[in-house]
Amino acid sequence: MVNIVQEIKTKIIKSAKVEFGLDLPESNIILNRSSGEDHGDLATNVSVYISKLVNKPPAEVCFCLARNIKPEISKSLYLESVSNADIFLNFKLKQTFFLYELGNLLNKGDCVTKNKWAEKIKILFEFAHPNTHKIFHVGHLRTLTVGESMSRIYESLGANVKRINYQGDIGLHVAKSLWGIKKILFDSPLELKHLFKKPLSEKLHIMSQAYVLGSSEYENNSSSKEEILKLNKDIYNLSTKETRDLWNETRTWSLEAFDKIYEKFGTHFDRFYFESEVWVRGLKIAKRALKRGILVKSEGAVIFSGEKYGLHSRVFITQEGLPTYEAKELGLAELEFSEFGEISKCVHVVASEQESFFKVTFKVQELLDPKKYKDKQRHLVYGYVNLKGKKMSSRKGVVVMGEEVVNMVFSKVKDIMSNRNLDNPDETALKLTVAAIKYFMLKYSIKKDIVFDINESISLEGNSGPYLVYTFARANSIVNNASIEMQSDKGAWDFSDNLEISLLKWLERFPEVVLIAGKNYSPNVICVYLYELAQRFNAFYQKLPVLTAESAEQKSSRVSLTKAVSIVLKSGLNMLGIETVEKM
Repeated sequence: MVNIVQEIKTKIIKSAKVEFGLDLPESNIILNRSSGEDHGDLATNVSVYISKLVNKPPAEVCFCLARNIKPEISKSLYLESVSNADIFLNFKLKQTFFLYELGNLLNKGDCVTKNKWAEKIKILFEFAHPNTHKIFHVGHLRTLTVGESMSRIYESLGANVKRINYQGDIGLHVAKSLWGIKKILFDSPLELKHLFKKPLSEKLHIMSQAYVLGSSEYENNSSSKEEILKLNKDIYNLSTKETRDLWNETRTWSLEAFDKIYEKFGTHFDRFYFESEVWVRGLKIAKRALKRGILVKSEGAVIFSGEKYGLHSRVFITQEGLPTYEAKELGLAELEFSEFGEISKCVHVVASEQESFFKVTFKVQELLDPKKYKDKQRHLVYGYVNLKGKKMSSRKGVVVMGEEVVNMVFSKVKDIMSNRNLDNPDETALKLTVAAIKYFMLKYSIKKDIVFDINESISLEGNSGPYLVYTFARANSIVNNASIEMQSDKGAWDFSDNLEISLLKWLERFPEVVLIAGKNYSPNVICVYLYELAQRFNAFYQKLPVLTAESAEQKSSRVSLTKAVSIVLKSGLNMLGIETVEKM
Protein backbone atom coordinates (compact mmCIF):
# COMPACT_ATOMS: atom_id res chain seq x y z
CA MET A 1 0.00 0.00 0.00
CA VAL A 2 1.25 3.47 -0.88
CA ASN A 3 2.18 5.28 2.34
CA ILE A 4 0.58 8.56 1.36
CA VAL A 5 0.17 9.54 5.02
CA GLN A 6 3.93 9.38 5.55
CA GLU A 7 4.54 11.48 2.44
CA ILE A 8 2.16 14.19 3.63
CA LYS A 9 3.66 14.23 7.13
CA THR A 10 7.16 14.60 5.67
CA LYS A 11 6.05 17.61 3.63
CA ILE A 12 4.41 19.24 6.66
CA ILE A 13 7.53 18.71 8.79
CA LYS A 14 9.71 20.24 6.08
CA SER A 15 7.35 23.20 5.70
CA ALA A 16 7.25 23.84 9.46
CA LYS A 17 11.05 23.90 9.48
CA VAL A 18 11.26 26.36 6.57
CA GLU A 19 8.42 28.66 7.67
CA PHE A 20 8.92 28.67 11.44
CA GLY A 21 12.27 27.02 12.15
CA LEU A 22 10.50 24.20 14.03
CA ASP A 23 11.52 20.58 14.38
CA LEU A 24 7.96 19.31 14.37
CA PRO A 25 7.48 15.83 15.90
CA GLU A 26 5.69 13.49 13.49
CA SER A 27 3.47 12.23 16.31
CA ASN A 28 1.84 15.67 16.55
CA ILE A 29 0.53 15.48 12.99
CA ILE A 30 -2.86 13.77 12.95
CA LEU A 31 -4.37 13.20 9.52
CA ASN A 32 -8.08 12.54 9.18
CA ARG A 33 -10.51 12.24 6.31
CA SER A 34 -11.74 15.61 5.13
CA SER A 35 -15.23 16.56 6.31
CA GLY A 36 -16.42 16.55 2.71
CA GLU A 37 -14.89 15.09 -0.43
CA ASP A 38 -15.14 18.52 -2.09
CA HIS A 39 -12.59 19.82 0.40
CA GLY A 40 -10.07 17.12 -0.41
CA ASP A 41 -9.29 13.66 0.85
CA LEU A 42 -7.10 14.11 3.93
CA ALA A 43 -6.92 16.98 6.40
CA THR A 44 -5.02 18.02 9.53
CA ASN A 45 -5.40 20.82 12.07
CA VAL A 46 -1.74 20.66 13.12
CA SER A 47 -1.74 24.46 12.72
CA VAL A 48 -3.42 24.69 16.14
CA TYR A 49 -0.47 22.94 17.78
CA ILE A 50 2.11 24.98 15.86
CA SER A 51 0.33 28.28 16.61
CA LYS A 52 0.96 27.81 20.31
CA LEU A 53 4.68 27.41 19.67
CA VAL A 54 5.12 30.38 17.32
CA ASN A 55 2.49 32.70 18.83
CA LYS A 56 0.59 33.19 15.57
CA PRO A 57 -3.10 32.59 14.73
CA PRO A 58 -3.80 29.02 13.53
CA ALA A 59 -5.31 30.27 10.27
CA GLU A 60 -2.14 32.22 9.50
CA VAL A 61 0.01 29.18 10.32
CA CYS A 62 -2.16 27.05 8.05
CA PHE A 63 -1.78 29.55 5.19
CA CYS A 64 2.04 29.58 5.58
CA LEU A 65 2.25 25.77 5.61
CA ALA A 66 0.12 25.47 2.45
CA ARG A 67 2.12 28.21 0.73
CA ASN A 68 5.35 26.32 1.29
CA ILE A 69 3.98 22.90 0.34
CA LYS A 70 2.25 23.92 -2.91
CA PRO A 71 5.44 24.08 -5.05
CA GLU A 72 6.30 20.55 -3.91
CA ILE A 73 2.99 19.03 -4.98
CA SER A 74 3.96 18.79 -8.66
CA LYS A 75 6.81 16.44 -7.73
CA SER A 76 4.45 13.96 -6.06
CA LEU A 77 3.15 10.89 -7.85
CA TYR A 78 -0.08 10.79 -5.84
CA LEU A 79 -0.75 14.27 -4.38
CA GLU A 80 -2.84 16.55 -6.57
CA SER A 81 -3.22 19.70 -4.45
CA VAL A 82 -3.00 21.28 -1.01
CA SER A 83 -5.23 24.06 0.31
CA ASN A 84 -5.88 25.86 3.55
CA ALA A 85 -9.33 26.47 5.01
CA ASP A 86 -9.24 28.30 8.34
CA ILE A 87 -7.26 25.98 10.67
CA PHE A 88 -7.37 22.96 8.33
CA LEU A 89 -4.73 21.93 5.82
CA ASN A 90 -6.49 19.87 3.12
CA PHE A 91 -4.82 17.46 0.70
CA LYS A 92 -6.44 16.15 -2.46
CA LEU A 93 -5.13 12.89 -3.90
CA LYS A 94 -4.75 12.07 -7.57
CA GLN A 95 -6.96 9.41 -9.07
CA THR A 96 -3.79 7.39 -9.72
CA PHE A 97 -3.54 6.77 -5.97
CA PHE A 98 -7.03 5.25 -5.80
CA LEU A 99 -6.40 3.26 -8.99
CA TYR A 100 -3.25 1.86 -7.44
CA GLU A 101 -5.22 0.71 -4.39
CA LEU A 102 -7.96 -0.74 -6.62
CA GLY A 103 -5.35 -2.72 -8.53
CA ASN A 104 -3.93 -4.12 -5.30
CA LEU A 105 -7.38 -5.16 -4.16
CA LEU A 106 -8.21 -6.96 -7.40
CA ASN A 107 -4.81 -8.62 -7.73
CA LYS A 108 -5.01 -10.07 -4.22
CA GLY A 109 -8.68 -10.91 -4.46
CA ASP A 110 -9.27 -10.08 -0.80
CA CYS A 111 -9.11 -7.22 1.69
CA VAL A 112 -5.84 -7.45 3.55
CA THR A 113 -6.29 -5.37 6.71
CA LYS A 114 -3.40 -6.68 8.81
CA ASN A 115 -1.79 -4.06 10.98
CA LYS A 116 1.55 -4.03 12.81
CA TRP A 117 -0.17 -2.76 15.96
CA ALA A 118 -2.55 -5.74 16.04
CA GLU A 119 -0.03 -8.41 15.03
CA LYS A 120 1.68 -8.00 18.43
CA ILE A 121 -1.55 -8.64 20.32
CA LYS A 122 -2.89 -11.81 21.92
CA ILE A 123 -6.45 -11.08 22.95
CA LEU A 124 -9.17 -13.12 24.65
CA PHE A 125 -12.79 -12.32 23.88
CA GLU A 126 -15.06 -13.77 26.54
CA PHE A 127 -18.68 -13.72 25.41
CA ALA A 128 -22.05 -15.51 25.20
CA HIS A 129 -22.14 -16.47 28.92
CA PRO A 130 -25.49 -18.28 29.02
CA ASN A 131 -26.28 -19.86 32.38
CA THR A 132 -27.33 -23.48 32.25
CA HIS A 133 -30.81 -24.20 33.60
CA LYS A 134 -32.01 -20.87 32.19
CA ILE A 135 -33.20 -19.76 28.78
CA PHE A 136 -30.85 -18.48 26.08
CA HIS A 137 -32.63 -15.19 25.56
CA VAL A 138 -32.42 -12.42 22.98
CA GLY A 139 -29.84 -10.54 25.06
CA HIS A 140 -27.49 -13.50 24.71
CA LEU A 141 -27.79 -13.13 20.94
CA ARG A 142 -26.29 -9.67 21.28
CA THR A 143 -23.24 -10.71 23.32
CA LEU A 144 -22.80 -13.68 20.97
CA THR A 145 -22.95 -11.41 17.93
CA VAL A 146 -20.70 -8.67 19.35
CA GLY A 147 -18.11 -11.13 20.67
CA GLU A 148 -17.89 -13.04 17.41
CA SER A 149 -17.66 -9.86 15.34
CA MET A 150 -14.90 -8.38 17.51
CA SER A 151 -13.02 -11.69 17.33
CA ARG A 152 -13.18 -11.64 13.53
CA ILE A 153 -12.17 -7.99 13.31
CA TYR A 154 -9.08 -8.61 15.42
CA GLU A 155 -8.24 -11.75 13.47
CA SER A 156 -8.44 -9.78 10.22
CA LEU A 157 -6.04 -7.22 11.72
CA GLY A 158 -3.56 -10.01 12.46
CA ALA A 159 -4.05 -10.46 16.21
CA ASN A 160 -3.88 -13.81 17.98
CA VAL A 161 -7.50 -14.26 19.10
CA LYS A 162 -9.00 -16.75 21.53
CA ARG A 163 -12.75 -17.11 22.04
CA ILE A 164 -13.84 -17.89 25.60
CA ASN A 165 -17.26 -18.77 27.00
CA TYR A 166 -17.87 -18.68 30.77
CA GLN A 167 -21.11 -20.31 31.87
CA GLY A 168 -22.86 -20.48 35.21
CA ASP A 169 -23.72 -24.12 35.89
CA ILE A 170 -23.91 -23.88 39.69
CA GLY A 171 -25.37 -21.31 42.04
CA LEU A 172 -28.75 -20.23 43.32
CA HIS A 173 -30.36 -20.11 39.86
CA VAL A 174 -29.55 -23.81 39.40
CA ALA A 175 -30.91 -24.65 42.82
CA LYS A 176 -34.18 -22.86 42.03
CA SER A 177 -34.48 -24.75 38.75
CA LEU A 178 -33.74 -28.20 40.20
CA TRP A 179 -36.04 -27.55 43.16
CA GLY A 180 -38.79 -26.57 40.71
CA ILE A 181 -38.27 -29.70 38.60
CA LYS A 182 -38.55 -31.85 41.68
CA LYS A 183 -41.78 -30.13 42.67
CA ILE A 184 -43.27 -30.45 39.21
CA LEU A 185 -42.24 -34.02 38.45
CA PHE A 186 -41.28 -35.88 41.59
CA ASP A 187 -44.57 -37.62 42.27
CA SER A 188 -42.66 -40.77 41.28
CA PRO A 189 -39.20 -41.57 39.83
CA LEU A 190 -40.91 -42.89 36.71
CA GLU A 191 -42.13 -39.40 35.78
CA LEU A 192 -38.60 -38.03 35.89
CA LYS A 193 -37.36 -40.88 33.68
CA HIS A 194 -40.20 -40.11 31.29
CA LEU A 195 -39.08 -36.45 31.19
CA PHE A 196 -35.54 -37.49 30.30
CA LYS A 197 -36.88 -39.15 27.13
CA LYS A 198 -38.83 -36.13 25.89
CA PRO A 199 -37.61 -33.95 22.97
CA LEU A 200 -35.10 -31.30 23.93
CA SER A 201 -37.57 -28.46 23.32
CA GLU A 202 -40.04 -29.92 25.85
CA LYS A 203 -37.34 -30.49 28.43
CA LEU A 204 -36.18 -26.88 28.09
CA HIS A 205 -39.75 -25.63 28.42
CA ILE A 206 -40.28 -27.59 31.63
CA MET A 207 -36.93 -26.41 33.00
CA SER A 208 -37.94 -22.81 32.31
CA GLN A 209 -41.22 -23.33 34.15
CA ALA A 210 -39.32 -24.93 37.02
CA TYR A 211 -37.02 -21.92 37.33
CA VAL A 212 -39.97 -19.52 37.48
CA LEU A 213 -41.62 -21.68 40.14
CA GLY A 214 -38.41 -21.91 42.16
CA SER A 215 -37.82 -18.16 41.96
CA SER A 216 -41.38 -17.39 43.10
CA GLU A 217 -41.25 -19.83 46.01
CA TYR A 218 -37.81 -18.59 47.06
CA GLU A 219 -39.17 -15.05 47.38
CA ASN A 220 -42.57 -15.82 48.88
CA ASN A 221 -42.26 -19.01 50.93
CA SER A 222 -39.76 -19.19 53.80
CA SER A 223 -39.79 -23.00 54.05
CA SER A 224 -39.25 -23.34 50.29
CA LYS A 225 -36.41 -20.83 50.55
CA GLU A 226 -34.70 -22.96 53.19
CA GLU A 227 -35.07 -26.05 50.99
CA ILE A 228 -33.59 -24.21 47.98
CA LEU A 229 -30.65 -22.88 50.03
CA LYS A 230 -29.96 -26.39 51.32
CA LEU A 231 -30.11 -27.75 47.75
CA ASN A 232 -27.75 -24.98 46.64
CA LYS A 233 -25.10 -26.18 49.11
CA ASP A 234 -25.60 -29.73 47.90
CA ILE A 235 -25.11 -28.67 44.27
CA TYR A 236 -21.71 -27.15 45.08
CA ASN A 237 -20.46 -30.43 46.52
CA LEU A 238 -22.71 -32.81 44.52
CA SER A 239 -22.59 -35.02 47.57
CA THR A 240 -25.82 -36.94 46.91
CA LYS A 241 -26.41 -39.17 43.90
CA GLU A 242 -29.93 -37.84 43.40
CA THR A 243 -28.71 -34.23 43.08
CA ARG A 244 -25.65 -35.22 41.05
CA ASP A 245 -27.68 -37.18 38.50
CA LEU A 246 -30.37 -34.51 38.14
CA TRP A 247 -27.75 -31.74 37.83
CA ASN A 248 -25.75 -33.62 35.18
CA GLU A 249 -28.83 -34.49 33.13
CA THR A 250 -30.41 -31.04 33.15
CA ARG A 251 -27.06 -29.30 32.60
CA THR A 252 -26.63 -31.39 29.44
CA TRP A 253 -30.00 -30.18 28.12
CA SER A 254 -28.84 -26.58 28.30
CA LEU A 255 -25.44 -27.24 26.74
CA GLU A 256 -27.01 -29.12 23.82
CA ALA A 257 -29.36 -26.23 23.16
CA PHE A 258 -26.51 -23.70 23.36
CA ASP A 259 -24.38 -25.67 20.91
CA LYS A 260 -27.16 -25.59 18.32
CA ILE A 261 -27.33 -21.79 18.55
CA TYR A 262 -23.53 -21.41 18.31
CA GLU A 263 -23.50 -23.56 15.17
CA LYS A 264 -26.39 -21.64 13.62
CA PHE A 265 -24.66 -18.32 14.31
CA GLY A 266 -21.25 -19.42 13.05
CA THR A 267 -19.46 -19.24 16.40
CA HIS A 268 -16.95 -21.58 17.97
CA PHE A 269 -15.05 -21.34 21.24
CA ASP A 270 -11.47 -22.24 22.11
CA ARG A 271 -12.36 -22.85 25.75
CA PHE A 272 -15.54 -23.31 27.75
CA TYR A 273 -15.20 -22.40 31.42
CA PHE A 274 -17.82 -23.27 34.01
CA GLU A 275 -18.52 -21.99 37.49
CA SER A 276 -18.38 -25.58 38.69
CA GLU A 277 -14.68 -25.76 37.77
CA VAL A 278 -13.60 -22.36 39.11
CA TRP A 279 -15.47 -21.98 42.40
CA VAL A 280 -13.00 -23.94 44.56
CA ARG A 281 -10.07 -22.07 43.02
CA GLY A 282 -11.90 -18.77 43.44
CA LEU A 283 -12.71 -19.52 47.08
CA LYS A 284 -9.03 -20.22 47.82
CA ILE A 285 -7.93 -17.00 46.10
CA ALA A 286 -10.55 -15.00 48.03
CA LYS A 287 -9.26 -16.46 51.31
CA ARG A 288 -5.74 -15.57 50.26
CA ALA A 289 -6.90 -12.03 49.54
CA LEU A 290 -8.46 -11.95 53.00
CA LYS A 291 -5.13 -12.86 54.62
CA ARG A 292 -3.41 -10.08 52.67
CA GLY A 293 -6.00 -7.53 53.77
CA ILE A 294 -7.36 -6.97 50.27
CA LEU A 295 -10.67 -8.44 51.43
CA VAL A 296 -12.08 -8.02 54.94
CA LYS A 297 -14.60 -9.77 57.19
CA SER A 298 -17.98 -8.14 57.68
CA GLU A 299 -20.95 -9.63 59.56
CA GLY A 300 -19.74 -13.18 58.96
CA ALA A 301 -19.08 -12.65 55.26
CA VAL A 302 -15.91 -11.72 53.36
CA ILE A 303 -16.18 -8.51 51.37
CA PHE A 304 -14.18 -6.01 49.36
CA SER A 305 -14.52 -2.58 50.93
CA GLY A 306 -14.47 -0.48 47.80
CA GLU A 307 -15.11 3.01 49.18
CA LYS A 308 -11.44 3.97 49.44
CA TYR A 309 -11.07 3.14 45.73
CA GLY A 310 -14.23 4.97 44.72
CA LEU A 311 -15.98 1.63 44.16
CA HIS A 312 -18.87 -0.28 45.70
CA SER A 313 -18.37 -2.84 48.44
CA ARG A 314 -19.18 -6.37 47.30
CA VAL A 315 -19.37 -9.78 48.95
CA PHE A 316 -16.85 -12.45 47.87
CA ILE A 317 -17.67 -15.19 50.41
CA THR A 318 -21.14 -15.52 51.93
CA GLN A 319 -21.95 -16.11 55.57
CA GLU A 320 -22.51 -19.76 54.63
CA GLY A 321 -18.92 -19.96 53.34
CA LEU A 322 -19.87 -20.16 49.66
CA PRO A 323 -18.12 -18.13 46.96
CA THR A 324 -20.13 -15.43 45.18
CA TYR A 325 -19.83 -14.58 41.48
CA GLU A 326 -17.05 -12.18 42.49
CA ALA A 327 -14.93 -14.91 44.07
CA LYS A 328 -15.56 -17.26 41.15
CA GLU A 329 -14.34 -14.51 38.82
CA LEU A 330 -10.98 -14.60 40.63
CA GLY A 331 -10.67 -18.31 39.86
CA LEU A 332 -11.70 -17.76 36.25
CA ALA A 333 -9.15 -14.97 35.74
CA GLU A 334 -6.34 -17.12 37.09
CA LEU A 335 -7.15 -19.82 34.54
CA GLU A 336 -7.58 -17.40 31.63
CA PHE A 337 -4.27 -15.70 32.35
CA SER A 338 -2.35 -18.96 32.71
CA GLU A 339 -3.76 -21.35 30.10
CA PHE A 340 -3.09 -19.04 27.14
CA GLY A 341 0.33 -17.75 28.10
CA GLU A 342 1.10 -14.03 28.10
CA ILE A 343 -1.97 -12.15 26.88
CA SER A 344 -2.38 -8.49 25.99
CA LYS A 345 -6.03 -8.11 26.90
CA CYS A 346 -9.02 -10.09 28.14
CA VAL A 347 -12.27 -8.51 26.94
CA HIS A 348 -15.50 -9.46 28.71
CA VAL A 349 -18.57 -8.80 26.53
CA VAL A 350 -21.19 -8.45 29.26
CA ALA A 351 -24.32 -6.35 29.79
CA SER A 352 -24.22 -2.92 31.40
CA GLU A 353 -25.72 -4.15 34.69
CA GLN A 354 -22.37 -5.75 35.53
CA GLU A 355 -20.26 -2.59 35.34
CA SER A 356 -19.85 -2.34 39.12
CA PHE A 357 -19.07 -6.07 39.33
CA PHE A 358 -16.17 -5.81 36.87
CA LYS A 359 -14.77 -2.61 38.35
CA VAL A 360 -14.50 -4.38 41.70
CA THR A 361 -13.17 -7.73 40.47
CA PHE A 362 -10.62 -6.03 38.19
CA LYS A 363 -9.40 -3.96 41.16
CA VAL A 364 -9.11 -7.01 43.43
CA GLN A 365 -7.20 -8.93 40.75
CA GLU A 366 -4.91 -5.96 40.21
CA LEU A 367 -4.20 -5.74 43.95
CA LEU A 368 -3.47 -9.46 44.05
CA ASP A 369 -1.06 -9.41 41.09
CA PRO A 370 -0.58 -6.05 39.34
CA LYS A 371 1.99 -7.41 36.89
CA LYS A 372 -0.42 -10.04 35.62
CA TYR A 373 -3.70 -8.11 35.62
CA LYS A 374 -3.23 -4.32 35.66
CA ASP A 375 -4.71 -2.67 32.54
CA LYS A 376 -5.13 -6.08 30.88
CA GLN A 377 -8.86 -6.51 31.29
CA ARG A 378 -11.78 -4.66 29.76
CA HIS A 379 -15.50 -4.82 30.27
CA LEU A 380 -17.04 -4.30 26.83
CA VAL A 381 -20.49 -3.09 27.83
CA TYR A 382 -23.50 -3.87 25.67
CA GLY A 383 -27.00 -2.48 26.12
CA TYR A 384 -30.22 -4.33 26.68
CA VAL A 385 -32.30 -5.88 23.91
CA ASN A 386 -36.08 -6.01 23.92
CA LEU A 387 -38.83 -6.67 21.45
CA LYS A 388 -41.47 -3.99 21.04
CA GLY A 389 -43.83 -4.02 23.99
CA LYS A 390 -41.87 -6.64 25.92
CA LYS A 391 -39.47 -6.32 28.84
CA MET A 392 -37.60 -9.39 29.94
CA SER A 393 -37.31 -10.97 33.38
CA SER A 394 -36.32 -14.64 33.51
CA ARG A 395 -37.22 -14.64 37.21
CA LYS A 396 -40.83 -13.77 36.36
CA GLY A 397 -40.91 -15.92 33.26
CA VAL A 398 -41.15 -12.96 30.86
CA VAL A 399 -38.33 -14.01 28.55
CA VAL A 400 -37.89 -13.56 24.82
CA MET A 401 -36.06 -16.70 23.82
CA GLY A 402 -33.22 -16.36 21.34
CA GLU A 403 -34.60 -19.30 19.37
CA GLU A 404 -38.02 -17.66 19.32
CA VAL A 405 -36.55 -14.55 17.68
CA VAL A 406 -34.68 -16.68 15.15
CA ASN A 407 -37.85 -18.58 14.25
CA MET A 408 -39.93 -15.41 13.85
CA VAL A 409 -37.35 -13.79 11.59
CA PHE A 410 -36.86 -17.01 9.61
CA SER A 411 -40.60 -17.28 8.98
CA LYS A 412 -40.81 -13.74 7.61
CA VAL A 413 -37.69 -14.17 5.47
CA LYS A 414 -39.16 -17.37 4.01
CA ASP A 415 -42.30 -15.46 3.03
CA ILE A 416 -40.27 -12.73 1.33
CA MET A 417 -38.14 -15.24 -0.58
CA SER A 418 -41.00 -17.61 -1.50
CA ASN A 419 -41.41 -16.23 -5.04
CA ARG A 420 -37.71 -16.45 -5.89
CA ASN A 421 -36.16 -19.37 -7.75
CA LEU A 422 -33.45 -20.51 -5.32
CA ASP A 423 -31.52 -23.79 -5.31
CA ASN A 424 -31.47 -24.06 -1.50
CA PRO A 425 -34.27 -21.82 -0.21
CA ASP A 426 -34.07 -22.94 3.43
CA GLU A 427 -30.30 -22.53 3.56
CA THR A 428 -30.54 -19.07 1.98
CA ALA A 429 -33.37 -18.07 4.31
CA LEU A 430 -31.34 -19.13 7.35
CA LYS A 431 -28.31 -17.12 6.22
CA LEU A 432 -30.51 -14.07 5.68
CA THR A 433 -32.12 -14.63 9.08
CA VAL A 434 -28.76 -14.63 10.82
CA ALA A 435 -27.69 -11.62 8.72
CA ALA A 436 -30.83 -9.73 9.76
CA ILE A 437 -30.36 -10.42 13.47
CA LYS A 438 -26.62 -9.85 13.61
CA TYR A 439 -26.62 -6.65 11.58
CA PHE A 440 -29.45 -5.17 13.65
CA MET A 441 -27.49 -5.98 16.82
CA LEU A 442 -24.28 -4.47 15.43
CA LYS A 443 -25.39 -1.35 13.54
CA TYR A 444 -25.96 0.55 16.77
CA SER A 445 -23.33 1.55 19.30
CA ILE A 446 -22.71 -1.47 21.52
CA LYS A 447 -23.66 0.45 24.66
CA LYS A 448 -27.04 1.53 23.27
CA ASP A 449 -30.19 -0.21 24.49
CA ILE A 450 -32.12 -1.42 21.45
CA VAL A 451 -35.61 -2.59 20.61
CA PHE A 452 -35.39 -5.35 18.03
CA ASP A 453 -37.71 -4.62 15.10
CA ILE A 454 -38.20 -7.69 12.92
CA ASN A 455 -39.58 -5.81 9.91
CA GLU A 456 -36.73 -3.32 9.94
CA SER A 457 -34.17 -6.10 10.32
CA ILE A 458 -35.29 -7.96 7.18
CA SER A 459 -35.89 -5.00 4.88
CA LEU A 460 -34.32 -5.40 1.44
CA GLU A 461 -34.37 -1.65 0.91
CA GLY A 462 -33.22 -0.23 4.24
CA ASN A 463 -30.17 -0.32 6.47
CA SER A 464 -30.23 -4.07 7.10
CA GLY A 465 -28.16 -7.23 6.80
CA PRO A 466 -30.31 -8.68 3.99
CA TYR A 467 -29.96 -5.42 2.04
CA LEU A 468 -26.17 -5.69 2.17
CA VAL A 469 -26.23 -9.39 1.30
CA TYR A 470 -28.56 -8.60 -1.60
CA THR A 471 -26.18 -5.89 -2.81
CA PHE A 472 -23.32 -8.37 -2.72
CA ALA A 473 -25.37 -10.91 -4.68
CA ARG A 474 -26.18 -8.26 -7.29
CA ALA A 475 -22.53 -7.22 -7.68
CA ASN A 476 -21.41 -10.83 -7.80
CA SER A 477 -23.99 -11.66 -10.46
CA ILE A 478 -22.83 -8.76 -12.65
CA VAL A 479 -19.24 -9.96 -12.49
CA ASN A 480 -20.22 -13.56 -13.24
CA ASN A 481 -22.27 -12.43 -16.25
CA ALA A 482 -19.63 -10.05 -17.61
CA SER A 483 -17.91 -12.67 -19.82
CA ILE A 484 -14.75 -10.59 -19.95
CA GLU A 485 -11.31 -10.78 -18.45
CA MET A 486 -11.04 -7.89 -16.03
CA GLN A 487 -8.05 -5.61 -16.17
CA SER A 488 -5.97 -5.03 -13.04
CA ASP A 489 -3.71 -2.45 -14.69
CA LYS A 490 -4.71 1.09 -13.70
CA GLY A 491 -3.75 2.31 -17.17
CA ALA A 492 -6.61 0.29 -18.67
CA TRP A 493 -9.31 1.92 -16.50
CA ASP A 494 -11.45 4.89 -17.40
CA PHE A 495 -13.33 6.50 -14.51
CA SER A 496 -14.76 9.91 -15.30
CA ASP A 497 -18.27 9.94 -13.85
CA ASN A 498 -18.65 11.30 -10.31
CA LEU A 499 -20.49 8.14 -9.21
CA GLU A 500 -17.55 6.01 -10.32
CA ILE A 501 -15.03 8.26 -8.60
CA SER A 502 -17.10 8.42 -5.41
CA LEU A 503 -17.24 4.62 -5.27
CA LEU A 504 -13.55 4.29 -6.10
CA LYS A 505 -12.57 6.59 -3.25
CA TRP A 506 -14.86 4.91 -0.74
CA LEU A 507 -13.38 1.48 -1.44
CA GLU A 508 -9.92 2.73 -0.48
CA ARG A 509 -11.08 3.57 3.06
CA PHE A 510 -11.91 0.03 4.13
CA PRO A 511 -8.63 -0.99 5.91
CA GLU A 512 -8.71 2.25 7.88
CA VAL A 513 -12.31 1.60 8.94
CA VAL A 514 -11.45 -1.90 10.16
CA LEU A 515 -8.57 -0.52 12.25
CA ILE A 516 -10.86 2.08 13.83
CA ALA A 517 -13.46 -0.61 14.59
CA GLY A 518 -10.80 -2.74 16.25
CA LYS A 519 -9.12 -0.05 18.33
CA ASN A 520 -12.44 1.38 19.49
CA TYR A 521 -14.24 -1.96 19.90
CA SER A 522 -16.94 -0.60 17.58
CA PRO A 523 -18.25 -3.00 14.92
CA ASN A 524 -20.97 -0.46 14.13
CA VAL A 525 -18.25 1.55 12.34
CA ILE A 526 -18.02 -1.26 9.79
CA CYS A 527 -21.83 -1.33 9.49
CA VAL A 528 -21.88 2.39 8.69
CA TYR A 529 -19.13 1.94 6.10
CA LEU A 530 -20.77 -1.04 4.38
CA TYR A 531 -24.18 0.63 4.21
CA GLU A 532 -22.61 3.69 2.59
CA LEU A 533 -20.69 1.42 0.18
CA ALA A 534 -23.90 -0.37 -0.79
CA GLN A 535 -25.71 2.91 -1.35
CA ARG A 536 -22.90 4.30 -3.50
CA PHE A 537 -22.76 1.09 -5.51
CA ASN A 538 -26.51 0.97 -6.08
CA ALA A 539 -26.53 4.63 -7.17
CA PHE A 540 -23.68 3.81 -9.58
CA TYR A 541 -25.44 0.67 -10.87
CA GLN A 542 -28.79 2.39 -11.43
CA LYS A 543 -27.35 5.27 -13.47
CA LEU A 544 -24.36 3.77 -15.30
CA PRO A 545 -24.72 0.62 -17.44
CA VAL A 546 -22.11 -1.99 -16.62
CA LEU A 547 -22.68 -4.97 -18.91
CA THR A 548 -24.05 -2.75 -21.69
CA ALA A 549 -21.50 0.06 -21.36
CA GLU A 550 -20.77 2.09 -24.52
CA SER A 551 -17.22 0.82 -24.95
CA ALA A 552 -15.18 -2.24 -24.03
CA GLU A 553 -12.94 -0.01 -21.91
CA GLN A 554 -15.91 1.34 -19.96
CA LYS A 555 -17.31 -2.15 -19.47
CA SER A 556 -13.99 -3.51 -18.22
CA SER A 557 -13.55 -0.53 -15.87
CA ARG A 558 -17.04 -0.80 -14.39
CA VAL A 559 -16.87 -4.56 -14.03
CA SER A 560 -13.54 -4.14 -12.21
CA LEU A 561 -15.11 -1.60 -9.89
CA THR A 562 -18.08 -3.91 -9.30
CA LYS A 563 -15.76 -6.80 -8.51
CA ALA A 564 -13.94 -4.66 -5.95
CA VAL A 565 -17.27 -3.81 -4.32
CA SER A 566 -18.16 -7.51 -4.03
CA ILE A 567 -14.76 -8.27 -2.45
CA VAL A 568 -15.07 -5.54 0.15
CA LEU A 569 -18.72 -6.31 0.93
CA LYS A 570 -17.96 -9.99 1.47
CA SER A 571 -14.95 -9.22 3.64
CA GLY A 572 -16.81 -6.63 5.71
CA LEU A 573 -19.86 -8.84 6.20
CA ASN A 574 -17.61 -11.69 7.25
CA MET A 575 -16.14 -9.44 9.97
CA LEU A 576 -19.70 -8.97 11.22
CA GLY A 577 -20.16 -12.75 11.24
CA ILE A 578 -22.51 -12.64 8.25
CA GLU A 579 -22.35 -15.13 5.38
CA THR A 580 -23.05 -13.97 1.84
CA VAL A 581 -25.20 -15.79 -0.72
CA GLU A 582 -24.50 -16.01 -4.43
CA LYS A 583 -28.11 -15.59 -5.51
CA MET A 584 -31.21 -13.94 -4.06
